Amino acid sequence: MKQSLQIKMGQQLAMTPQLQQAIRMLQMSTLELQQEIQTALDENPLLELNEEEAEGNDEAALDSDTSDTELGELFEQGEMGDNPSMDSRWEDTFVNSGASLEGLPEFEARTSAPVTLHQHLLDQMWQYHLTPKDQAIFIALVDGIDDAGYLREPLESVQIATADELEEPAELDEIAVVLKQIQHLDPPGVGARDIQECLSIQLRQLSDEVDCRELALQIINDRFEALSKRDMTAINRGIGADPDSLREALSLIRTLSPRPGTAISTEDSDYVIPDLLVRRVSGMWRVELNTEVMPRLYLNRTYSDLAEFADAESKSYIKAQTREAKWLIKSVESRYDTLLKVGRTIMAEQLEFLSDGEEAMRPLILADIASQIDMHESTVSRATTQKFIMTPQGLYELKYFFSSQLSSTGDKEATSSTAIRAVIKRLIAAESPRKPLSDSKLTLMLEEEGYKVARRTVAKYREGLGISGSSERKQLT
Repeated sequence: MKQSLQIKMGQQLAMTPQLQQAIRMLQMSTLELQQEIQTALDENPLLELNEEEAEGNDEAALDSDTSDTELGELFEQGEMGDNPSMDSRWEDTFVNSGASLEGLPEFEARTSAPVTLHQHLLDQMWQYHLTPKDQAIFIALVDGIDDAGYLREPLESVQIATADELEEPAELDEIAVVLKQIQHLDPPGVGARDIQECLSIQLRQLSDEVDCRELALQIINDRFEALSKRDMTAINRGIGADPDSLREALSLIRTLSPRPGTAISTEDSDYVIPDLLVRRVSGMWRVELNTEVMPRLYLNRTYSDLAEFADAESKSYIKAQTREAKWLIKSVESRYDTLLKVGRTIMAEQLEFLSDGEEAMRPLILADIASQIDMHESTVSRATTQKFIMTPQGLYELKYFFSSQLSSTGDKEATSSTAIRAVIKRLIAAESPRKPLSDSKLTLMLEEEGYKVARRTVAKYREGLGISGSSERKQLT
C-alpha cells in the first residue's frame, strides 16, 4: 500500500489553558480558592492583593451605589428575563463593602488538634498509680474500645495481647479490676460491654441524692428487656412503684447516653463561610457577594513597568508572570460574576422561601437556572457545589435549593420534595410522644394538606431526615 501525505481542514473544539483555569476556579470552595490565591501571591511578584479597596485597581468590580440603581432598573424593565417573581421587590448588587456577618470566624482562625477517645482515656490513666503491669493492661483495654465507647474485645483477648509484654500473664480477675477503673473515667459509661452495662455505669456515677436513681438502676438491671420493648406493665411488674416515681425514673434513664464515646470530638471543627448574602433592604431582597472572603487582585504596575528597562531574560520572565497574573485575575472575577448570577437567579425562583421557610420551597432543577442565565448545566452545577449563601432562614449550600417535583391535590401547585420533608418534620414535631404518627398516618395528613405522596416516599423522606420510626419514637411517659 502506497503511503502519501494529505492536507485536511476541519474544526475541533479545544479547551484553552485560560478556560481550564476559569473552570477550575469556579468549582473550588471559598477556602480552596483562598489557598490557591495565596499560593499565586507567593509565587508571582506581579500579583497583588487589594486589601484596602485601592482606587483604580478594582476596575472589574461595579461600584455598589451604581449597581444598586442600574440593576434595580433592569429588573423593573424586565431586561433580565420574563420571570414574574423578579419584580420591584428584588434588587441585586455585585459589591457592598459594608456587608459582613458578625460572629463568622476569620479565615485565619485555626482549631486545636482533635482529641480522640483513646487519647482522652490515656490522658486520664495517670490519675491512677498503676503498676507497669496494670499500665499494659490499661492500654490494651483502651485499644479495644471503639469510638462509641464500648469494649468490643473479650477479656481473654486482652489477656493474650498482653502476654508477650508481661513477665507473668495477667489473670482475668486482674484485667477485670483495671476495666472497672476505666469505667470510672470520663465520659461516663465508657468501657461498657453492652448498652445495659453502659446505662448502669452512668446511673451509678450519679449522686445518691438524685431522685429515683435507685429505681432507675433497678429497672435497668432487672427489667431491661421490658424497657427495650417499652412495655410499661412488664417494667413495673414486681417493682410496684407508684406512677409518678416510675415516670421520673424513666425520665432519668432517657437523659443517659447510649453512645458515650461520641461526647469526645474525633474530627476538626468545620467552619462554613457564606459566599453570598441575602438581605432585605427597603422592602427589597438583595443578593451580595460576601466581600469579607472575596479576595480582590490587581496587577502590580511597578514591576510590570520594569520590563521596558530589563534585559531580554528578565523581560521574558516579567511578561510571562504578567500574563499569568492577568489570567488569574480574569478567572477570579469570572467566578465572582458567575456565582452572583447563579445565586441571584436561584433566589429569584425561591422568593417565598426567604419569607416563609422550607415549606414554601418550589421545585427547581439545574436546567431551569441554566436556561435563564444562558449557561450550561455543568457550569451551574460547579457554581453551586460547596458554595453557601446566608439567608434569613439560615445558612444553606446553593445546591440545597434544587429539588424534584411532586404532584399535589386540589388547587395546590406542584411541590418540591424539600417542602414535603419540611412538612413531615413539622407534623412529627407536633405529635403526641405517647402516640407518635405512623408513616401511613403521615401520608393521610399530608393528603389533607394537599400533598399527594406515597407511604414509601414518606418513609424514605423521614429516614433521610434522621427521624426514627413511630415505634422507636414512642415515649413511655
